[in-house]
Amino acid sequence: MNIKTLGTNKKGVTLGMKGLLDRINNTNKSPGYKCYKERLIFNLKRFGFYEDYLNLRDFDKCMIYEFRMVINDPVAAPGHVIEKRQLRSFGKILRSEMRKENIPFGDKKISIYDISQMLSFFWVYSDVVDKEIVFDEIRMEENKKAKQLPSILFKLINSLLLRMMYNYFASISDITKEIYYFTLTSSKLEEYRMSLYVIPTLRLLYQKEYYVKINNIKRPVYRTPYICLQSGSEWNNIDSSLLGKNYTGEYKKLYLYIQSHALNRISERIDIYENNYSNSLIWDNTGSIKEVIRYKDKYLVPFLVKEIKVGYMLAEIVDEKFIITTFLLITHSDTPEGDRFKEVSGLGFTDISYWKLDRLSTFRTFDSEKYPRIADYLERSGMGDILRLSKEHINTRELQNVDFKQLISYIVKGRLSEKLQERNIKQKIEEAKKQWNDKPKIE
Repeated sequence: MNIKTLGTNKKGVTLGMKGLLDRINNTNKSPGYKCYKERLIFNLKRFGFYEDYLNLRDFDKCMIYEFRMVINDPVAAPGHVIEKRQLRSFGKILRSEMRKENIPFGDKKISIYDISQMLSFFWVYSDVVDKEIVFDEIRMEENKKAKQLPSILFKLINSLLLRMMYNYFASISDITKEIYYFTLTSSKLEEYRMSLYVIPTLRLLYQKEYYVKINNIKRPVYRTPYICLQSGSEWNNIDSSLLGKNYTGEYKKLYLYIQSHALNRISERIDIYENNYSNSLIWDNTGSIKEVIRYKDKYLVPFLVKEIKVGYMLAEIVDEKFIITTFLLITHSDTPEGDRFKEVSGLGFTDISYWKLDRLSTFRTFDSEKYPRIADYLERSGMGDILRLSKEHINTRELQNVDFKQLISYIVKGRLSEKLQERNIKQKIEEAKKQWNDKPKIE
């Protein structure tokens, strides 16, 4: 880090040496510095670096603030009309999202803002220890690790920022009308820049409504987007080789569409997230389809949450279009695991809905140790992973309240009833045989 070349202002104009020093020396007067410093000290104390901070010069402490990460309001890409009022609102919300403590870190939860403060601290701290003349081997090893932390933290924060913005712009998109996507014009660190200004460049992808005949009724369907954070966005398609021998058409790729019914079912059944998060899940699961299963004359596309299969998107081919018509949770009938679950548990088609086993949130309140029988049914059916979804990602939606004790009692009664019915049938068969044998024979 070379202070002679260090620093640009918000407009990207290089600061002279005197201007740079004046700016750093006046940091204490900055309106946001006091709040920033209070949060920084809080973070340094809980992560165990407060003593190192105290050893820094006042000048270095001010440098930490000057190296902070700043999310600017998004800008509209050329040719894409987005109101300035909207862009300001988006920027405000993104800065608020950045401060939400929703990232698991050991026994704590931290925010992207917290990580960005630690990144700023280590940028400055690694430069200070780099200038130290140290003869202590332990101290030399500590300094070596401190110098590696900025690059590690930068990669982490870059990934988290991209995902946060991806989720947010997906949430404000309407797949039936318009879809927001973005690129980051200044997310890459410039070595000799004071602050890291992150500027999302927004674009719009306008939807067109198509109609196709499904079950002899014309229904609206919508194309799904493939969101690429580097190059932009385009409409999705699926490789026809994934469809196997059941597809006999001539196209190597089929355009991918989704019915509004499927959109509603995903939001309804993947109910551990807020409604607006379902778009992110749809983008993730249709962006690059790797597997298609043929089951009961339907195409099933696995639907993953946190890399765990939780259900399937059911699809069919109409007019050389691959159309997702509905969504089934993995416990439903007409899925391989759901049918096995019915066999091992004895539950019927209507029981799955009645006991709310068709909602993902049901399994977030489930205790495997308390109800081992249900856990065993799920494991034997091939869907035990559904119980291992990270609890860190539950949102404010109300979780389903299921009395699993009553459910077990219901299953047991059903089994007893089946056995009793089977015994009665056998008894009636034996009686019928006896009556037949006792009949007088006609000579």
